[in-house]
Amino acid sequence: MMEPDYPHWHGMCEVAKHYYFKFPPRAVKGAAKVSPELKKKYEDKIRNLLDTESQHLWRQGFFPEELEKIQQHYKKIVLLFCRIYVFIL
Repeated sequence: MMEPDYPHWHGMCEVAKHYYFKFPPRAVKGAAKVSPELKKKYEDKIRNLLDTESQHLWRQGFFPEELEKIQQHYKKIVLLFCRIYVFIL
């Protein structure tokens, strides 16, 4: 648990947890206390930031074509391992 990659991975998880799931709702909640217009403005800014910036596109998930390619790839791998396993036996 103390390899160099573990603290980096754990740190990135903490950053993501707070940046994506705690900070935006709190920012909107704080803006709502000031005025409904400011709340709407912050909601729009956060949505625009997370939906258009390339580093946040992972939140949208896979496109259906990409998902199909991944599934086909794993099916081929499973078939290959099954053939190897049967050959070994």
